[in-house]
Amino acid sequence: MRVNRDWGYYTVLLEGNGYLVKELTIHPGKYLSNQRHQHRKEEWLVVSGSINVVLQTDRALQRSLVFHEGDKLTIPKKMWHHVGNIGDEDAKIIEVWMGNILDEEDIERKSS
Repeated sequence: MRVNRDWGYYTVLLEGNGYLVKELTIHPGKYLSNQRHQHRKEEWLVVSGSINVVLQTDRALQRSLVFHEGDKLTIPKKMWHHVGNIGDEDAKIIEVWMGNILDEEDIERKSS
């Protein structure tokens, strides 16, 4: 099932005990909210396009990284992350959630 958002859309591809797999499509120039999760880590594989990811710890240590097709990224539990499409075409990410609570309610958003 496709779920539309302001930044693009996602589709849940597979769900099992302790994991969930999504395909995210982020439109050019769009960003997801700055967020973190208490109960899951995420593994990302960029399958097309280019994204910018800002990672930040509670201690305010911050890194901004650029990922392209074929690049992988692990986002640990409780890590603030903000992702956006910096290219001219849709960016697609395969996102794997792993943890004991796997639902949209495990999102804490940070205001800009």
